[in-house]
Amino acid sequence: EVIAANPEFEIVIVDDESDVVLRATNGALEDLLWATALAFLVVLIFFRNVRNTIITIIGLPVIIVSTLFFMNLFGISINQLSLLALALAVGFLIDDAIVVRENIMRWIGRGYTPHEASSQATAEVALPVLATSATILAVFLPVAYTEGFIGKLFRDFGLTVAIAVAVSTFEALTMAPMLS
Repeated sequence: EVIAANPEFEIVIVDDESDVVLRATNGALEDLLWATALAFLVVLIFFRNVRNTIITIIGLPVIIVSTLFFMNLFGISINQLSLLALALAVGFLIDDAIVVRENIMRWIGRGYTPHEASSQATAEVALPVLATSATILAVFLPVAYTEGFIGKLFRDFGLTVAIAVAVSTFEALTMAPMLS
């Protein structure tokens, strides 16, 4: 309406940051995919077994989707920092499952049935798994609640890592043994 009433006005786009944001977001998603692929390869190298690797890695999409769900509940948008936090956290996300899965395989190697091994091995490492996750939470939760401009900037980052680690711990103590 304003332009129709004032034909001498000209609309000029002075600066368009959408391309920069799009490239950065795509870069963060690409980093997330690379991190997942490299984590798969590292786990495969150490387990030397495709089945064990797949069982360990299969929890990763569940963890990421669950993290996205909880991010939404906490009002965290999908932005460059939250995507970077997810990419960074991929290694954290499967380390608990690796510990649980490796211990289960050790118990199976001792002659226990998969059901017995899953139950006993998970119970055996539950406390160290919880301690590892609590340590990571102790580092990243304060980042989310830092005051001032930096606090506002890193709130999404710290909370995303904290949520992802909490979800991955739950997955490692429930889904990983079940799949084993």
